[in-house]
Amino acid sequence: MKLKMDFITNSSSASFILYVESVVKDISEFEQLWNKYVDYFIESHSYKLLKNAEEYKENAKDSIERKKKIEEKIKNNEAIQIHEKMWFDSYSHLIERNVENTSDYDWMRYTLGEMNVKQVVGPLFTISNHITMLNELEDIPNWMLHLILLDKTKDNKLLNFGITNVSILVVERDY
Repeated sequence: MKLKMDFITNSSSASFILYVESVVKDISEFEQLWNKYVDYFIESHSYKLLKNAEEYKENAKDSIERKKKIEEKIKNNEAIQIHEKMWFDSYSHLIERNVENTSDYDWMRYTLGEMNVKQVVGPLFTISNHITMLNELEDIPNWMLHLILLDKTKDNKLLNFGITNVSILVVERDY
């Protein structure tokens, strides 16, 4: 249960939306520049991200094994427990990744979460990230905080990624 300022709730999710002004007006050009930023972020934070990537990789291996065991039970017409059925129906489709052949870079990128890029108008783009449980502002993804700090400190690195201005919108949903 989560205590809010004016009420109590069991769950709260949020979308973090960055509004990014760019030097380019074409979404495909912006996406290329955005990927350069993501590469830069991963390279400069790999010492932290690699640990998370290893944990994700191990969890994926465990999930693949779990999926195989449930599939074997289903194939053999064995009874499966309700929690196995719920897990299988909810998550097993997400485990199609070839764990051993996925690069450390790809695992590190995966740990950053979703990055949905959309063009608003002209050189204005949004990059959004959704989290299922918002506890405090520390839940804002590190790559977003880093980008905001670069913008607010007027760091010229941003121009390497075609970015001229950044602002954030947090949309919180309570269920």
